[in-house]
Amino acid sequence: MKLKLKRIFKLLGKITLFFLGLYVLLFILFPLPKLPDYSQCILDKNGEIAYAYLSYDDKWRLFVEEEDISEDLENTILFKEDKWFYWHPGVNPISLLRAAFNNTVAQKTTSGASTITMQIARMLEPKERTVWSKVKEMFRATQLEVKYSKNEILRLYLNLVPYGGNIEGIKSASLFYFNKSPNHLSLSEIVALSIIPNRPESLKPQKENSALLISRNIWLNRLRNSGIFNDTLLSEAIESELIFKLDFHPKEVPHLSRYLHKKHKQNSVETFIDPKIQALLEKQIKSRVQLMNNYGVYNGAGIIVHNPTKKVVAYAGSQDFFDNYNNGQVDGVQAIRQPGSTLKPFIYGRAIDMGIITPKKMLLDVPVNFRGYRPENFDEQFRGKVSAERALAMSLNIPAVSLLNRIGVHELTKLLIRAECKQIQRDAPKLGLSTALGGCGLSLAELAGLYSTLATDGNYSPLRYSEFDDSTEAQTILSPEATYLIHEILNQTDRPDFPLNFNHNYPKIAWKTGTSYGRKDAWCVGYNKDYTVAIWLGNFSGEGRKELTGSGASAPVVFNIFNALDQSSHSSPFTAPKGIRPRYVCQKSGLPVNTYCSSEILDDYIPMVSENRPCDIEQEVFVSEDSTYSYCMNCLPTHECPSMIIDQIPAALAAYMTRELIPFDQAPPHNPNCTVINSAGSLKISNPTAGMEYIIAQTSSDMLSLEVEFPQDAETVQWWMNDKYIGQNFRGEKRFISPPSGKVKISCTDDNGRRDEVTFTVIYN
Repeated sequence: MKLKLKRIFKLLGKITLFFLGLYVLLFILFPLPKLPDYSQCILDKNGEIAYAYLSYDDKWRLFVEEEDISEDLENTILFKEDKWFYWHPGVNPISLLRAAFNNTVAQKTTSGASTITMQIARMLEPKERTVWSKVKEMFRATQLEVKYSKNEILRLYLNLVPYGGNIEGIKSASLFYFNKSPNHLSLSEIVALSIIPNRPESLKPQKENSALLISRNIWLNRLRNSGIFNDTLLSEAIESELIFKLDFHPKEVPHLSRYLHKKHKQNSVETFIDPKIQALLEKQIKSRVQLMNNYGVYNGAGIIVHNPTKKVVAYAGSQDFFDNYNNGQVDGVQAIRQPGSTLKPFIYGRAIDMGIITPKKMLLDVPVNFRGYRPENFDEQFRGKVSAERALAMSLNIPAVSLLNRIGVHELTKLLIRAECKQIQRDAPKLGLSTALGGCGLSLAELAGLYSTLATDGNYSPLRYSEFDDSTEAQTILSPEATYLIHEILNQTDRPDFPLNFNHNYPKIAWKTGTSYGRKDAWCVGYNKDYTVAIWLGNFSGEGRKELTGSGASAPVVFNIFNALDQSSHSSPFTAPKGIRPRYVCQKSGLPVNTYCSSEILDDYIPMVSENRPCDIEQEVFVSEDSTYSYCMNCLPTHECPSMIIDQIPAALAAYMTRELIPFDQAPPHNPNCTVINSAGSLKISNPTAGMEYIIAQTSSDMLSLEVEFPQDAETVQWWMNDKYIGQNFRGEKRFISPPSGKVKISCTDDNGRRDEVTFTVIYN
């Protein structure tokens, strides 16, 4: 008997192993189908859906998170669909036997035996309802139970349950029909949503649906008999009306949503968008663009950054995403445009860090020629000499280009590349001095990132658009001292780009405007400790308008936004870093005073960095008894001779002042017998030749060339014809003129004050 039982158990073991092996083989040969894709949701900082996208198979299938499933929802679904869900292995044998018996007796299908897991299998692989299909469902159900936990299976069911049309999942239905998340549904609403999948067409939510109301009450009464919920809650649910919102249309921050949708594939992307600030930005841009419509300006964009965290809290790619007539779907925040003068603060900041300037350092604002490039100021005027802080505050072009020439274009591009300006990085090898005035490509987002750096002591970190953009270690692009000095300049209100109507009610911010060549782009970026606001106005078509300027078009938007933000934010002021010290400098040069300086002012500087050589503008000059010649220390006579205090004016400034008939004192010509001056070489005009007659045909287009022999220590010369200034030349360059008929005087001065002149005759025949 024992031997017989042993054989039976052994046979059963073999059979079990056979079927187990067969199951494993089938499991491997027929893996579970791929789970469907979900609709991607872009969330604001509160976790609310700002924008949602259809899944790849064009379904509204919003992913159900674990926190979306309330206890009431779970209890209702399990009671209705699968009471033994947590106990069976995917297939409930008792339910199968009961259903088989009932259907056999009734000679038709009166009850089903599908578990929640089997329903998922059917949703993953829809088939006709046959016995063989049921067997496949059972096999798939066991596969699901092996691969996933019970909580994961329940969530998968809630994600896939159909609600008619292209709406799938409890979260989609909850939002589309009640405009709320599943965890905020009432018991009445939960029961309604649990029964719609049984008859999605006839029970479709609408203003009046008595069939849905009747079915809901039937199931609420069944729940009463189950004892799962208390009678009070059930009574309230039965008496409550079903009010459907049917207005779920998440279309907020569309430009940012599209940007993130392309960048990330996750089911949900949490942004840092603040709905109130977003609404403020959109309103200000839209109203400003509507006003500018009168001048032929139809587009605008803006971005707001929380400076301490680099989080993007508002993002408007255009005045209206749905304005198809004016290309509203173009993303103006990411578009590459010419930035106008908005890069000037970074030129000045780099020059401060290189010790070239301090705020009171005097710069020249006179006509210049950088090997064929002749920049002009926006107002086409010159100021002769101007302090660095005033030059930046007034956004003068010539001092900015001159500074860029001194620091080197590569220094600026290196700074911008560290700040991840992509187009600058691509174009760096071919960028020139015009970069100072916007002759390069930059996006509004990149510009906001740069100015946010000025608000964080010169430390750059990439902008953070979503939770997937981790905080990265900041890298310094400007020193804290330079950024503070730049801020002190940019928060001055005595400026030509200060917007009108803000004389008494203006926010305490630093800001910079910019207008691109041809007035195609109007920029303004403002910042305080808390926020950076960057605004662009223009036409996506690239069409320019004379009214399109940074100060007139974009600055008012920035000021309006900061006025609104100041009501909810109390930004602390910037404090001077310990590395900044005050010192007295000569008012005429901005350099430390010397013995002869007649006026002093206080300036900020960076010890061991800022230029420390004494002022050399006002100097004592020894002259001959008759004041015919001046002497240097190398040729000073042995006998006592008189002296005078003279401003040593650079040749370029002297040329400007001469042309503009501005009087200034000059030292007498230097002693021609000075051996030191002669050793460096003399300045000599080699063409035209003094005393010569030049005969030129009346019909000829020939021009007369001006040529000069440069001394070793000179790089530029200034030219005059008949005492009228005609321009500047660098070493190795030629200048051509069309002289008038008769006696002509040509004179020139090098950058060390040496001078030469020739007189000749021109005859036209």
